[in-house]
Amino acid sequence: MKKLKKITAILVAVCTLFMITGCTVTAVGGKSAYQIAQDHGFTGTEEEWLLSLQGEKGERGEKGEKGEEGESTVLESLYQEAVANGFEGDIFDFVEQSLSGGNTPSQGITYAANKAVLSAVSIFAAVEEQTTSWGQIVTEMGLAAGAGVIYSLNKTQGDALIITNAHVVADDSEDGVADDIVMWLYGMEYGKQFLLQNSHLPVEAMAELLNTTSESYDKYAITGNVVGISLQYDIALIKIEGSNVIKNSAARAIDIADSEDIVVGGNAIAVGNPSGGGTAVTNGIISLESETISLEAPVGSARVIRIDTAINGGNSGGGLFNEYGQLIGIVNAKRNSSSIDNIAYAIPSNVAIGVTKNLIKNMEEGEIASFRRCLMGITVTYQNITVSYDADTGLTKVNQEIYVDAVNAGSAADGILEEGDVILQIRTGSETQLVNRTYSFDLLYQCVPGETVELTILRDGVRKVKQITFTEDDVTVVP
Repeated sequence: MKKLKKITAILVAVCTLFMITGCTVTAVGGKSAYQIAQDHGFTGTEEEWLLSLQGEKGERGEKGEKGEEGESTVLESLYQEAVANGFEGDIFDFVEQSLSGGNTPSQGITYAANKAVLSAVSIFAAVEEQTTSWGQIVTEMGLAAGAGVIYSLNKTQGDALIITNAHVVADDSEDGVADDIVMWLYGMEYGKQFLLQNSHLPVEAMAELLNTTSESYDKYAITGNVVGISLQYDIALIKIEGSNVIKNSAARAIDIADSEDIVVGGNAIAVGNPSGGGTAVTNGIISLESETISLEAPVGSARVIRIDTAINGGNSGGGLFNEYGQLIGIVNAKRNSSSIDNIAYAIPSNVAIGVTKNLIKNMEEGEIASFRRCLMGITVTYQNITVSYDADTGLTKVNQEIYVDAVNAGSAADGILEEGDVILQIRTGSETQLVNRTYSFDLLYQCVPGETVELTILRDGVRKVKQITFTEDDVTVVP
């Protein structure tokens, strides 16, 4: 994505232009946008500067929003000029780079939520469920409601790749996933009305309607197919191809945050499909940046972010976002108890995106990809813990010193790492992750055989760089 080169693009974004007072725009280095304008030749007062940003007919002209005599806002005009000069990205990207020169500023809950909903889909899947009755296996159909986020997008082709929870689309059919899946983009949803209007139909008949290309029930419906799934990590990928709805929409792919950067008290904005009623937003905070919980299905444990954001059935698979509108997790669970309030969970974005990249790398035409995890073959633990408070940011961080407790014989790390090595950093491809918690190895989720990870370690007080290349012998298939 190209950076903005004209200082005029830094002048607006979060101020309402017809309000002369009460708005301060701060740029990098502590300077306001007005001060930056002065640095680049503006000689009037701040009030005159703000007035100069307006068109002659005000923000939108005399005949309403873009009416007969309406004009685009200064923000829109600057954005259009930037695009003409080679800027690549939508108006949200423009606002972020305009104010910060590339560093993303916090715009508040409203901004973040309005950005996040453009990456959201509501999902309905017709699933098969098998039960045993009087010694006979009975197959019944059900309709699962969930949500997802747009991971990748090609509007020209009408293609998209959606991340959701595995439990939203998994069923007891032969291939293990729902064959009939329908989705709606934000603001274009008639899913609830469709379901209510057709609730008298058997689910099989409803599924047939959901999978039709006819516009007789809803011209905004989008169908897709599951192309990858990991039950253990509760991540599934849905592929959309050739959708005219996508081509003509305001949809955007998610921006992704490093989930290791989250802190307690940070914003946790959930965008999902609660109760199957369509895309909706709830807001809370990060209660705990990482914990491990036990799951009933699939049976096992999972590392998650704990939040107090309101989560209900249908939120599963939806995105959890920070105050910048960046993805920090995929909502997947909550505690159900009359004695518990507002305890819900999300898969950290580093885990969800790592699994997603792994599934994509393992895709084969006509097959549903499985998660194939590369293992280094080491056990790590921590020795020293420090808790630091940054007075400038007001944030508290927990740091652990992570060292190798054991190396498995014959593993990928055998002969490369040693017991007692302190691991400082891990790198794969162009991505680097500091290792300061026992779970700071999320980059490994995306690795496949043939790829190399680079580890920066301390051995006997000496800093060293070690490389591990994975082979098929280092892979375990995780259902």
